Amino acid sequence: MRMHLSYLSAVLGLGGTVIAQGSYGGAQTSCSSSQVWVYQGCYSTANAGRHANFNWQLSSDPNSEKYYPGFTGAGSLTVELCQTACRGHGFKWSALFYGTECYCSEIFPNPNPPANTNSGIGTEPGPVPPPKSADSNCNAQCQGNPAETCGGGDYAQVYFDSSFTNSTSVQGYQSFKYLGCYSNVSPGPTFAQISTTSSISCANYCGQLGYSIMSRSGVDSNTGATSCGCGTEIQRGLQISESFCNSNCDGTVGAGGYNSCGGNNAFSVFENTYLEGCYVPRKPGVDASHTYVAPDNAGVFIGGGTGGASPSSSPSSSISSSSASFPSALGISSTTSFAGSVGFATTIFVTQATTYTTSGK
Repeated sequence: MRMHLSYLSAVLGLGGTVIAQGSYGGAQTSCSSSQVWVYQGCYSTANAGRHANFNWQLSSDPNSEKYYPGFTGAGSLTVELCQTACRGHGFKWSALFYGTECYCSEIFPNPNPPANTNSGIGTEPGPVPPPKSADSNCNAQCQGNPAETCGGGDYAQVYFDSSFTNSTSVQGYQSFKYLGCYSNVSPGPTFAQISTTSSISCANYCGQLGYSIMSRSGVDSNTGATSCGCGTEIQRGLQISESFCNSNCDGTVGAGGYNSCGGNNAFSVFENTYLEGCYVPRKPGVDASHTYVAPDNAGVFIGGGTGGASPSSSPSSSISSSSASFPSALGISSTTSFAGSVGFATTIFVTQATTYTTSGK
């Protein structure tokens, strides 16, 4: 009975909201000793904006979707804690500033952003990347470990997670699979937002920025535009019945799935596993105690895509599994295996092959 009550609570928005799974931490045992963070250099940010496109700052507030266990404020900051937190939330870049601040990003340094169009991946003029500087300019002691440096005044100390691929062949919409329907709660499942009428253009936009998670919700009756969200994990929300994601991207009501643009207080969420590193934040399930379980229509690629060429640096998909009962409204078997702590759910839960024609949605 507890399971069904928590499920009903998630559907009606009555509570039980799960913040970003990375906020709970957890052992990153899926990463091998060779999948390390690589120092990229010290960069001047004086003429590139205060944080040079690093817009996700680690928080010490346990109720924040940007929290990570062990970070209690500037006094606890170390290089390793910043890297662990960024990896824990699914990011590939980490940057330290002033000896007191940790930022994470999917892109660096300040690249040209992709154009917000329906025609596919493109570029438009963007800011000039910040210049690389002498390592000696990143000389601010880390407050949590004075033996380390954590950037400097107007200087970013930057690291890259080597478990991520640099391949551009897997950034397009062809590599995004339908994940499931999630409750619409603030601040939403993803944090980078644009408006678009096409799931293809949305996926292209997110993919070129390196984001592995894409969300869609709502159809504007005046403009036909729907929201497009990008992220590295599901920030907030719980998995809900597929019947709630019943708004097709062309504004009609349909069966949901890969052609869905969410619904009333619901987000349709898609995932590109090729853009994930060795550690993938756990995906929320129907309540705080359960992880994601794939519905029957999960795993279908947008627009009839095939996933592209698998990059040589694909992360490991080693997963522990267990069994649980789920509400019948999800369309999931009463005894379905689900991902334990790693979260490559869509790679093991494709339950059916679907053939369809693309209409640019």
